[in-house]
Amino acid sequence: MKREINIFAIKIVVCAAIAAFVHGLTFMFLGGSLPYLVPGILLAGGAYLGFIDRTPIEHGHFFKRGVALLFGAVAVWLVAPQGQGAMIPWQPY
Repeated sequence: MKREINIFAIKIVVCAAIAAFVHGLTFMFLGGSLPYLVPGILLAGGAYLGFIDRTPIEHGHFFKRGVALLFGAVAVWLVAPQGQGAMIPWQPY
């Protein structure tokens, strides 16, 4: 049981690391990240972990779907436009 959870945890880390690595590469070589690339990778990783992965974890379907929901929520947060109301109005000294 513990071995399966460790394998699934490694899969989670690998999916997140791939998104971070692609973000770093596009930032270094293109001068910025492409708008929907990293969220797309996170959505694909969440779909894989939540619905396609076959790691046998006892009562794991809830955990797997939760991880998929987390990856999807982070992807939506990255795509959502940042509002101007969240900025602090700086005043010059």
